[in-house]
Amino acid sequence: MGDESELREVLINMVFNAIDAMPEGGKLTLSALDVGNSVENLGRRHWRRHESEVRSRIFDPFFTTKGTAGLGLGLAVSFGIIRRHEATIEVESETGSGTTFSYCAPGSKPD
Repeated sequence: MGDESELREVLINMVFNAIDAMPEGGKLTLSALDVGNSVENLGRRHWRRHESEVRSRIFDPFFTTKGTAGLGLGLAVSFGIIRRHEATIEVESETGSGTTFSYCAPGSKPD
């Protein structure tokens, strides 16, 4: 359950951020799990950069690691959408291994 266009925007923002974080290439894995009455979406990107120092600000509006190439709004907007859907988002990062964004949204099963 949720606003289809807003949830699509979250997915698009996550994919574009992953691509931007891997300028030399890498691997992006997306998955969705039906967990009881919720849906858990996972996005994992593998890259060579170490981003743990920016993790505390990653959802702040206008914070970017892209210099003039980014506005710093994609993840901030996504965070707002996720919160409006009464969902949660988590970020796990490990140097040399990658970053995983996961959000869990309440859902409903069709009758």
